[in-house]
Amino acid sequence: MRRLMRECPQVKLRRVRSIRSEECAAWLERAYTTPSQRKKARVALSSVFSTAKRRGWCSENPIRSIPVPHIREKSISILSKEELTRLMHTAETFNGGSCLAPLAIMLYAGVRPNEVERLCWGDVRLENGRILIAPRHSKTGGARHVTIFPPLARILQRIRRPDAERICPPNWRRLQTLLHHEAGLTAWQPDVLRHTFATHHLATFRNYAELQLEMGHRSAELLRTRYIAMEGMYHHENSLLVN
Repeated sequence: MRRLMRECPQVKLRRVRSIRSEECAAWLERAYTTPSQRKKARVALSSVFSTAKRRGWCSENPIRSIPVPHIREKSISILSKEELTRLMHTAETFNGGSCLAPLAIMLYAGVRPNEVERLCWGDVRLENGRILIAPRHSKTGGARHVTIFPPLARILQRIRRPDAERICPPNWRRLQTLLHHEAGLTAWQPDVLRHTFATHHLATFRNYAELQLEMGHRSAELLRTRYIAMEGMYHHENSLLVN
């Protein structure tokens, strides 16, 4: 919204009830250069008008009549078996193996990078085969349990630490970057492990609803469009989660 105000300063001079959809469309077009940016700004602006309508400041939300920008999704990249082997082998010894647990949880459980940073070993319930993502740790604010599949269970049982310790080591983000370079994975994408998990999970279990619960998504549509590498789904061995 700051960008909109900067590029279209006349917005600040207008009464909310006098603003029309044609003007909003023109402002979005002027302030943002890509369909993705316009889509996000459209959502934010719609929220503002919805609040204004509830409070009686305007009679309608003019954003509702503006078409949602069409976004052509990029192809999803996942790590190959060779890249995964190289990454996990490097993590075994890099910095005393301190990076192995968070990498394994992202790869074999699909947990978000920011969620992993908030986890402690006490959240890992090996006896129940689950990792607890508490509301305070979750991106969406809702709690969920993720499955500890056999490959992850073997790793976590071997390197288990006291409950109070964090999963991620100090300086985790810097160490993670160094680890990627050490493993020869310089063109790293932040969610590539999560995408790899999602693709292998769907290829193995063929169940969108179950995968949606594991990933913590409110809609399966996001999985279909942003997380699954459909074109490479069967070019990889589907044993990542079950062997």
